[in-house]
Amino acid sequence: MTGNSQSESASAPSGDIQRLLAALEKDPNDRAAMNALTRRLLFSQQFAEAQELNARVLKLDPTDVEGRTYAAVLMSASGKQQGAAEALDTITSEHPDFADAWFFRGMIAMQSGDSGKTLEVWARFVEVAPPSPRRYRIEQMLESMKQRNESQESSN
Repeated sequence: MTGNSQSESASAPSGDIQRLLAALEKDPNDRAAMNALTRRLLFSQQFAEAQELNARVLKLDPTDVEGRTYAAVLMSASGKQQGAAEALDTITSEHPDFADAWFFRGMIAMQSGDSGKTLEVWARFVEVAPPSPRRYRIEQMLESMKQRNESQESSN
């Protein structure tokens, strides 16, 4: 799941979505299917639907790392960046190899304009994420950010 890129998730084949919906029809408590669908909903910015599905996951298991991560993303989407950042910091501390938490924490850092935190967090994302178009894009962004920072430091 963590190997999908944003564009891959947003434009997931309808067959994949249908497979997830069929899995949920067969077993309404299939957390893996709910998490996969929630992730796709988040990447396509369908927050109300993602919130409903994610609430079901967390009702079944409040400790579900994906559910907690996506709850933090939803918190950020509702304008609570500080709370979302803190929640993701906790998750990355408890689950240091869960790439989605690192990715979303980097997004919050980038949106807040904290380039140092963005570099730090996304460097960790690149370390733990499986090969994917999203990871490669983040690697390119990191390289560009590092070059920009080095250029600014040398001109000071």
